[in-house]
Amino acid sequence: MPHHVTVDPQVEGGLAVTGLEDKRIDEGLTFFATHTVSVGTGTAVSVLMTTPTTGTYHLIVECECKKAGTFQLQEAPNATAGTVLTAQNIYRASTNADTMVLAHTPTYTSAGTVLETHVIGGISGPNVKTRKWILAVSTKYIARFTADAATSEAAMNFIYHREA
Repeated sequence: MPHHVTVDPQVEGGLAVTGLEDKRIDEGLTFFATHTVSVGTGTAVSVLMTTPTTGTYHLIVECECKKAGTFQLQEAPNATAGTVLTAQNIYRASTNADTMVLAHTPTYTSAGTVLETHVIGGISGPNVKTRKWILAVSTKYIARFTADAATSEAAMNFIYHREA
C-alpha cells in the first residue's frame, strides 16, 4: 500500500506516515453511503452505481443481513437508475461534492459481468466486505443481495474515494 509522508509540526523533526486512504479522507475525497431495507424470501435489493466520465474511484462494499442470501457485485448490468442515495463526505468540513451517482431500487433487467459472489449465512455483523475495486469511468456497477430466508433487514454500506 502506498504511503503518504508529512512533517508533523507537533513533533520536532518527526515524520507522520499515513496510508493513501487516510490521505484521501484528509483531502475530502472519501465518501460513504448506506441503504437499508426489509427483504423477504427471494426478494432482491440493489444499488446501482454510475461512475462519471472522468476520475478514478476506489470502492469497497459491505453487505449485512440477519438471514441467509447471496450478494453479488456486477459490472455493466442492464439496469436503469432508481432513487438517488446521498453520499456523505467523510471529512465533514469539506465542501467537495461527490460525482459518482448511487441509486437504490433501480430497474434491473439482467446481470453484467459478475465481479464477486458471496453466500451470506445469516449471522449478525458485517457478513460480506468486498475487496477494493478500482472502477472504470462511465460505467454502471450494481451491488445486489437476494434473500434466501424469511423476512429480514438487509444493509449495504459503500465507502469509496476518488483520486485527486
